[in-house]
Amino acid sequence: MKNIKKLNAKKIIIVVVSLCLVVALVYFGIVRDYLFRLYSVDQKLEDFNYLCETIEADYCFFEDWEESYPLSFEKLREQFKTKILKTDTDKQFLNLLNEFMIEIRDPHSYLVNPKEFWIIASNIELKREYIGEEAYNTYKELNDLSSENYKYWSRVISHNYKKNKAYSYSSSGYSVKEYPELNTIYVKIPMFTLTTDEREEIKQYLLNKATSNIILDIRDNAGGYIDDWSEYILPAIIKNETSVSKYGLLKRSQVTNELKEQNILELSNLPVATLDPFITANYSHFFEVETKVKPVNSKKGYDKLFLLVNQHCLSASEQLISWVKYSNTGTIVGSKSGGIDSGYSKMYTLPNTKLQVRISNTRILFPDGTIRTVLEGTPPDIECNPQKALEVVLDIIKN
Repeated sequence: MKNIKKLNAKKIIIVVVSLCLVVALVYFGIVRDYLFRLYSVDQKLEDFNYLCETIEADYCFFEDWEESYPLSFEKLREQFKTKILKTDTDKQFLNLLNEFMIEIRDPHSYLVNPKEFWIIASNIELKREYIGEEAYNTYKELNDLSSENYKYWSRVISHNYKKNKAYSYSSSGYSVKEYPELNTIYVKIPMFTLTTDEREEIKQYLLNKATSNIILDIRDNAGGYIDDWSEYILPAIIKNETSVSKYGLLKRSQVTNELKEQNILELSNLPVATLDPFITANYSHFFEVETKVKPVNSKKGYDKLFLLVNQHCLSASEQLISWVKYSNTGTIVGSKSGGIDSGYSKMYTLPNTKLQVRISNTRILFPDGTIRTVLEGTPPDIECNPQKALEVVLDIIKN
């Protein structure tokens, strides 16, 4: 009898504990979300409409998107508007905005989530000298405008912004290998997120090596900061000062009187012989985007540069690839890269929630007069299986 009572007591304890766990999960997983309902449906719709109108007016790939997407933008907008009207919590609204921006299919156009916001805020301080005071002040003003709201949004998704707001993008480092018999150095850069010390290390390493060939492997490099390669890596590699100019194309809706005072010119002034009719139909002004690389020591430069690439090279690494292509400073080996050197982006702040949205608003016209879609990359000089690109280059050097 005692054993039966003990068994029943254990069952009761298990049932009670299980019920407590269920209640806790329901509270923190469902009920908790209902504690965060700061914004009305009207405010959410106003923010969503502002976002849609901004995309239609300023998104530099809007016409490309409409041509390739299975639905019209208006139908997509109506679908999400219906969903927003049914939202009960701010978290649901946040998730819907994120889903909507994913449909734009542009890695440089997205909703800035709370975690990302604090990383960006931290990096603005770290990059102040590089981006310049004007850009720094613009970003800081935007962040100051949204910071209090993002503290709220951090609580909505249970993100400890106090702990993580000083967090920066982590470095993936770099690695080197020497082939003395081939007078060659191999350098692998997984991401252009090098620390200050790593930048100096790799620059000094390259400057102190007396060799003829360098193989720079950026396969699977999804981007980061272009100053990693423009200010530190390439200056230790090239022998002559080299510059590549591209052009940022703007839609008429973006051209303000203030912009016209900042070297923004009408399309008729473009130094390109022939323009695609698509460009003249959709863009009205442009500005020059020059990337100049100065050698640290012209006597220490390398004779040959080989750049290993694949379809996962994006953003800052794509910019390096196109720079090498148009400057004729090296040989690109592998497969066609992944793109996103085709436009620059701008931060927009939604009027009520103060959520920030990054949108590609400036399309790039390349030196040869061509434009690309957002995920269209650069063809290599030597096309091969990217997994075997290193072996291909080593064979070229041997022979």
